[in-house]
Amino acid sequence: MENGFYIVDQLDTINTEPNSIVVTIEGASIQNMDDFYNAFSDAFSFPEYFGENTEAFYELINDLDWLDENAFIIILKDYDKMFANDLDDKQMCLEMLYQSALEWQSVPNYEGEEEFRSPAIFKIYIEKNTQIISHLKEMEITENVFIL
Repeated sequence: MENGFYIVDQLDTINTEPNSIVVTIEGASIQNMDDFYNAFSDAFSFPEYFGENTEAFYELINDLDWLDENAFIIILKDYDKMFANDLDDKQMCLEMLYQSALEWQSVPNYEGEEEFRSPAIFKIYIEKNTQIISHLKEMEITENVFIL
């Protein structure tokens, strides 16, 4: 299992994993952090108590125990249109997704975690374009990035 970013030529060629939930996030509809939180909250059916902030997002995206699936596939469409005027927030969101992918792969991340969480597939698919590749390089995210 290799979690992380998968940069692909075409998003419609993705092979899903068994027992997976596949969510599609429309990048063009995400122009600020509220849009980001709402898109992921809707896609993953976050509980009503979701606080719509960075800490709450990170906690829930690394939990997902209310879902029956054990593989999580995110298809991020129109990456170049996401956060069109806010590169800092865009990169922060990429970092949160990247860290989540790594954490899901390396469970347990702390003592006792194995009692309530198992490793899971967590892959983020993005259509290949120069912007995503340069952003990941700028952020020094080079491991667990698969360009197909």
